[in-house]
Amino acid sequence: MKLYTKDLSAAITALKKEEGAAWLKEVSSVPLQQVLRHLDSAYTNFFEGRADYPTFKKKHHEQSATYTDNAVTLKGDKLTLAKQQDPLRIVWSRPLPNGAKPSSVTVSKDRSGGYFVSILVEEDIQPLPAVEQQVGLDAGRRHVRKVPEYTPVLPTRGMTTNTSFPHASFVKTKRCA
Repeated sequence: MKLYTKDLSAAITALKKEEGAAWLKEVSSVPLQQVLRHLDSAYTNFFEGRADYPTFKKKHHEQSATYTDNAVTLKGDKLTLAKQQDPLRIVWSRPLPNGAKPSSVTVSKDRSGGYFVSILVEEDIQPLPAVEQQVGLDAGRRHVRKVPEYTPVLPTRGMTTNTSFPHASFVKTKRCA
């Protein structure tokens, strides 16, 4: 017997009408349907050999809910999710691009109880202008070396000159643990 996302979505609607599952009416149906889509793709990836068997989320670990664009209202810097009266109090890490409309919003809760909002928007990104010069940086495990323009850098311990890639000055000779 194969269960389809469409059938399970209809089952959620029927389940909301039962007395024992009245709490399902308190939340938006969009995150519930998104969970079904994620579950469907997880099992599809498992049966096609692209992933391990799906593991279910625990009640007291990281949690998340995904809202699609039809369940989100964004006015200025105020974000309101479906079935909420007031907008979320958000401390923005960076502004959204002008005229951006979210295609999905994921609200996550980490183990320490902090909430985070991730907003997916579609944006036209202009390509960077081409440059003629190249500078190599070694972002090692302990130190970051800044290389001023046209300054030759000699290999340090654990590094050798790489002649096979003319754009890279040096490569590590041993693997990091």
